[in-house]
Amino acid sequence: MSGEPFILVDPPTVDGSISVAGEEARHLARVLRARPGFTFVGFDGQGSGWIAEVTALQSDTVKARVMEQLPPVSPPTLELSVAVGIVKGSRMDWAVEKASETGAASFIPLVTEFGVVVPGTGRVDRWRQIALSSAKQSRRLRLMEIAASCSLESALAECISTGPVWTMDRTPDSTPIAELFAGLDLPGRLTLFIGPEGGFSDGERELFSSHNIPFAGMGERPLRTETAVAVAVGTLTNLVMSQR
Repeated sequence: MSGEPFILVDPPTVDGSISVAGEEARHLARVLRARPGFTFVGFDGQGSGWIAEVTALQSDTVKARVMEQLPPVSPPTLELSVAVGIVKGSRMDWAVEKASETGAASFIPLVTEFGVVVPGTGRVDRWRQIALSSAKQSRRLRLMEIAASCSLESALAECISTGPVWTMDRTPDSTPIAELFAGLDLPGRLTLFIGPEGGFSDGERELFSSHNIPFAGMGERPLRTETAVAVAVGTLTNLVMSQR
């Protein structure tokens, strides 16, 4: 799997054949200029992958056969979700990309008081495509899930039911992220709430406090939203790796 391109596919049939359609087929044929004998990594986004060889190209379909099944990737020791206040344009794209590259399992776009307008379906679809491209670039067999945008209140209610929740915020009573991690039971799911430009409002901070959600700090300097996503997810991913 040293250099083969990653292509999202459905699991192979019982005879070991793979049929690639849609954008992924067009990417193989037109961008990568695949021909019979071309090899790639087909992955299902759920942790399974196969080294495959192209056998035929049709109009909008590429046929391939499995040459080798890759060792499946187990679910992460810590399933890390990030709920991020929506910021403008390419900066949100960047936040999605870096969350995926650094290992987040899911990404929730948040509608907050200081955030921008609610994104349309097309914007969410774009973020899903960015997550796919990032998975290919970082060679991860599990896709980061992109949820539909929602209010902070509804996201918080759902996330509290699935595991610990932290809020990334520069407050006088915030606790360093490494210190909070030291008291975390693994395995499990953790959700990080990260604010938009301007952070969370006083009312939103009070909402977190009413649920006894700790404020996690990442140093003295204020960070842009997309930078905070990359730093927080990268830090936690490395802390988890150090526990292995």
